Amino acid sequence: MSSKVKVLRSTVAGKRPTGHEFGELWVNDKDKVMGYIDSGGQPVVPFALPSDVVIHKFDATVAYNAGDVVLGPDGELWSAKAAVVAGAWDATKWNHSGDSRFVNLTGDTMTGALNLPAGEPTGSNAVSRTEGDKLYVNVAGDTMTGALNLPTGVPTGNQAVSRTAGDALYVNETDLLTSAGSQDVTAAIGALVPKVNDVVTVTKAGTPHASWAGMTGPVKVADQFMFNGTAWVAVDPLKIPDVDVGDERYMRSQFLQAGTGAVARTSLSKLRDTVSVKDFGAVGDGVTDDTAAIQAAINSLVPFGGIVHVPVGQYKVTAPLLLKTGVSLVGDGYWNSNSTSREGVSSIHAAHNGSAILSLKGAIGCTVSNLSLEGDQTVKPKTGILLGRSSAASAGYHTMRKLSICGWYTVAAIYTIASEDNYWEDILTWNFGGDAPYGLVTSTQDIFNVDSLVTSTNLTNTFVQLKIITTSPLANSAGIYMEGAAGMGGWSFFGCYLTQYAGAYIRINNGAIDGFAMFGPLTFIGVGGEPLAGGDPIFGIDLTAPVPVSLQGLTITGSRFQMFAGANHYDIRQGSNVTLLQPNIVIQPPESAPYATSEILRDKVKGGIVSVGRDYAWTNVTLATAWVNVYGAPYAPASYCIDATGVVRLRGLVQRSAAGPTVMFTLPATVRPAANMIFTTSAGTSVGKILVNSTTGDVSLLVGTVTDQIDLSPVQFNFL
Repeated sequence: MSSKVKVLRSTVAGKRPTGHEFGELWVNDKDKVMGYIDSGGQPVVPFALPSDVVIHKFDATVAYNAGDVVLGPDGELWSAKAAVVAGAWDATKWNHSGDSRFVNLTGDTMTGALNLPAGEPTGSNAVSRTEGDKLYVNVAGDTMTGALNLPTGVPTGNQAVSRTAGDALYVNETDLLTSAGSQDVTAAIGALVPKVNDVVTVTKAGTPHASWAGMTGPVKVADQFMFNGTAWVAVDPLKIPDVDVGDERYMRSQFLQAGTGAVARTSLSKLRDTVSVKDFGAVGDGVTDDTAAIQAAINSLVPFGGIVHVPVGQYKVTAPLLLKTGVSLVGDGYWNSNSTSREGVSSIHAAHNGSAILSLKGAIGCTVSNLSLEGDQTVKPKTGILLGRSSAASAGYHTMRKLSICGWYTVAAIYTIASEDNYWEDILTWNFGGDAPYGLVTSTQDIFNVDSLVTSTNLTNTFVQLKIITTSPLANSAGIYMEGAAGMGGWSFFGCYLTQYAGAYIRINNGAIDGFAMFGPLTFIGVGGEPLAGGDPIFGIDLTAPVPVSLQGLTITGSRFQMFAGANHYDIRQGSNVTLLQPNIVIQPPESAPYATSEILRDKVKGGIVSVGRDYAWTNVTLATAWVNVYGAPYAPASYCIDATGVVRLRGLVQRSAAGPTVMFTLPATVRPAANMIFTTSAGTSVGKILVNSTTGDVSLLVGTVTDQIDLSPVQFNFL
């Protein structure tokens, strides 16, 4: 639209003209103003001007007075500069009328004209004012396109707007125009016309000017005064009434931070620094459905991010909450014990069977802290917290601190797929009821089809003081389950503790996705565990693979897993398809026997250090017929162990009670030498020889007599 006001005329009575544009006037076939065209191309009727206003076409036979408005030959509105005698059209005698006629609220005063630039609204919507406001258009070089921001020397009340004729003023109904705003009260009020409850914030310390009736000095910066209709009275900023502006409420008090350079702003602006779920209607009574309210609070911070506060309470949700990029969800406390007490806890209780209580799918740079997530006992979500990708783009870079994820789930408390560079600290997970097989699940792809997560690399996650309690009775359950692939590595666990009912404390499976193992490093330092009451986990760390793989950079140090003794109990088990490259494995034994088995396949360990702490964790052998231990307790029976350097050692003193076989006992396949070996030993008062068969594992008396006592301690061999 041009800077002139274009008029469209109807050619048919009662019909709006065609070819309309936003902001154009609509006059009927009698030249009477009928309305104007809004931004949607629709007529606004009736127009804000008086209903009897008629804009006449220029008539060369008519004389006009100064200020008369006509429709010129070009279809534009013109006003006479001075008296115009009858005669042909002469544009030099006329001015474009602009929009000064379209400021029409009761009591408005215009001392200049508004000529709006192309594409901007005209009519009464161009200037939205409170009744009684005064409008000054008289300052050069200032263009108004939003909230009021007046230059030095201009009347500073929000009721006074100074502009040059021809400048644009677009003030909508949400601008806070009835407050006097910040003021230098040491100067005269000037053009300000205060209203009852108008508030000023002092911007210059000193003695107030006499025109500020009622103020006593001296005053300080940030002092506030309210106009009571007669005088300005000092007020407590926290007790200043609110004012309605449009559809919103604006707190009129001012906030000024301590310190040099601080800028005054409204208390409303200050309060909006942090969003609370209760700002959007969340109740937190454990009964009301707070899903929409919490999600609205999160969405309100898109796209820039910020903090959503979850005050103490139990917030029921019936659908997954979707945390957005850059948004932090922060509570006042989390549940970190087996107590039923909820004092001081901010908890989100999920009663739905969706993918997660809290989903970070596709999000980047979120923080979740001081919060409890709880799955419902009857309607169980799949997971407590879910991290992953919604597209090929990276996702992750999150921080999780002081977080409890307890309750009933069907898959896992934590489910993180291809989410990278995350940091977890002081996390408790507790799966109630035994439904969820896992405490933590991670992989490069959505292996349990929880939420159609996109497959990608899965790098660099760090856990510090992670506590996992898993109650599932399933044999395949695990506190930590990792499904490795070529694009996975850089996972670390420090000072973590697992309580497990069955299955494995930690199970690391590789090769199922792409035939490869994660490329490392994979670190467990100070990670231990104990059986849940009544439970019997079989594995401390279980390394498995359906196809041959090589796992690089596995570090396990300072770890100890309490196990019940018995067949097929392992503090660590290396599957036959797993080759360890440059491992650093040092696993502490329990403080006392009985011990679980440490099954490390020495022929599948390439370099590195492996010490399962079993120098004194001896395994008794089964003696063949006629062979007996010479001494009973407290002396050690015939047994073997693998020391910290990987050497197999035998101990004990045996003899034949009668003529019988030369084979004393048989070693299992995992502790046999690479070739047949012969060892010299004492046989009573003579010298005997012992043969260890590499194929059968038979340990035989090669030289000796029936009654000789055979010392087994000289037998030791390295089978790496």
